[in-house]
Amino acid sequence: YLANLTPVPFEGDLFNHGLIEILGKEKGDRAISEINLYGQYKKFPDELEKSIVLNDVKMTYNREAKAFLSEGMIGLGNILKTEIFRYVKGTIQIKKQRGKDMLDIYLEADANTWYYFNYYNGTMLAISSNDLFNNDIKALKGKNKKMAVESGPSYRFDATSLKKKDDFLRKMKQIGAITEEEEKKEE
Repeated sequence: YLANLTPVPFEGDLFNHGLIEILGKEKGDRAISEINLYGQYKKFPDELEKSIVLNDVKMTYNREAKAFLSEGMIGLGNILKTEIFRYVKGTIQIKKQRGKDMLDIYLEADANTWYYFNYYNGTMLAISSNDLFNNDIKALKGKNKKMAVESGPSYRFDATSLKKKDDFLRKMKQIGAITEEEEKKEE
């Protein structure tokens, strides 16, 4: 399904600046050259090996939602060391709830392939159309559902319900973050 998705362009000051900021000047310049020459990294930079890296997201503040919401397609850079560099449909919300940060991410490669993540108060919940993904999370024992993070807060993760994802998407439709046109494309 990735071949059908629009590639994320590598040019642009924001993309280049971001890589240099994360990797440092020398390594960042080398990575930019590799991407421009080969369409991918020759050697994947260890600094970018994260659960998920989004490399093109436009966010605006929505007064009704009292949150920052993504606009348009979302550039998906990589998942761990798997390079994606494609635009996917989706919605991201960042807001304060009871004084704590809350993050919702819904990504959809096609109508049958989607992932939903919700982070709040030290817990990341996830569900997907991918049964293997869901079953892997559910099969983990409690002590293995913790992520020790070097820089930033550690957190635990678990599976969530389809209802939580549906409730999030319904709220996004109510405030106009997902338009009728996008809704029809989903069907």
